[in-house]
Amino acid sequence: MIVGVDMSEIILVTTPHIPGYRIKRVLGVVHGMTARTRGVGGKFIASIQATFGGEVSAFTKEMQKAKREALERLVEEARKLGANAVVGIRL
Repeated sequence: MIVGVDMSEIILVTTPHIPGYRIKRVLGVVHGMTARTRGVGGKFIASIQATFGGEVSAFTKEMQKAKREALERLVEEARKLGANAVVGIRL
């Protein structure tokens, strides 16, 4: 579930088809993009984490936010076209 996005009326899949469903009409290509950056404090913490190796949690959190925002925008575009599903999503 994506917080803040009502997906009860739209199916999102990364596969080229949905088992049990048939694609009746292709409405077009939709996308969702976002660009995020860390603030000065987040960059400082990330630089310290990077020094010691391992996961840079500050950047991981930003990537998770970016993914959520991109999917929200993708759903918005799909709804504008009247879609009830988006197949073949690539993240």
